[in-house]
Amino acid sequence: MRSSKLTGIVFLVRYLSLDLNATHLDAFTTSWYFPFSPFLYLGTKPYPNTWKSKGFRTPLFALLFEKNKLYIRRELHDNYGGNRQGGISNCANHPFIFVFTGKAGKSHGYEDGWSEDGYFLYTGEGQNGDMTFTKGNKALLNHELNNKKLYLFENQNKGQWKFIDEIRLIDYTIFDTPDTKGNQREGIKFKFMSVSGSPASIKLNKSKTRNINIPGSTERVGLVTSRVGQGFFRKQLIDKWNSKCSVTSCSIIEILIASHIVPWSEATDYERLDVDNGVLLSPTIDALFDKHLISFKDDGSIIIGDGISKEDINLLGVSNNMRIEVSKGMKKYLARHRAMLSNNDFNKSII
Repeated sequence: MRSSKLTGIVFLVRYLSLDLNATHLDAFTTSWYFPFSPFLYLGTKPYPNTWKSKGFRTPLFALLFEKNKLYIRRELHDNYGGNRQGGISNCANHPFIFVFTGKAGKSHGYEDGWSEDGYFLYTGEGQNGDMTFTKGNKALLNHELNNKKLYLFENQNKGQWKFIDEIRLIDYTIFDTPDTKGNQREGIKFKFMSVSGSPASIKLNKSKTRNINIPGSTERVGLVTSRVGQGFFRKQLIDKWNSKCSVTSCSIIEILIASHIVPWSEATDYERLDVDNGVLLSPTIDALFDKHLISFKDDGSIIIGDGISKEDINLLGVSNNMRIEVSKGMKKYLARHRAMLSNNDFNKSII
């Protein structure tokens, strides 16, 4: 018993003394560490509580991947699984995906790198023919919906890969690029942001970013305000709500609005692109929701504020039977939205 206690103390001292510049936690599978894992949280964001419900074997807290540290790819796969070949390796039993980048993919039409304004541009997988949102490309596209972290590694030499950072998808574009045989085809270019804001050193790919207009933050103010990621946010909401208004089920996709629950102006960079901070709404419902004339309870039922008359409610076709499906991640945003509801009247009836 004494020996096991001493072992535990040594373990905690060792890992609590790690370089705190390592910005986030990596998952581990060694069951011996599991009893001590809650003590390894060093102030970074833990994995979502849904890791177990998704069938992942990885515990909530984990050991560090250190920036600039070299890892053997074979050992990464031995420990965590995932595809041993290619650039996108989805670890099925763990809540993360390895993203590998290097010069070797250039012959297949892949060319990756950090833009001068801080985004990582990554070409999807597929050597011949048009790239499609299947397999690894689909995993990257839906990584947040599936509660998967993205870990970026850069090739060095002899099977060694440098850990760069955790990244997050904020948009993608379709572009023309040659395949392995030299034939032109449609490629997918993913755009990622660094989660920590300070990725490990990696060479900028200036030639590749010359034709891609990417603002330097999630909002750029000029003659016109350009909100980076808004297009991707809408795409994610369309997918989440099955191309229908979350309240009325209207399916005229051209008129549906990707509405933020917590407004863009009041949200953090992370919240602005968090799919849980959004609902897909028809124009009338969006206008009422945006002006905080209506809101929704955690059970999804509609709340009507006193700022709108019963006559207008009826004219607009709003019903107290309206409701939305509320996910766990939406509740914190809806609570903030309800706090802004006109007169905070949660029990207004409709005649």
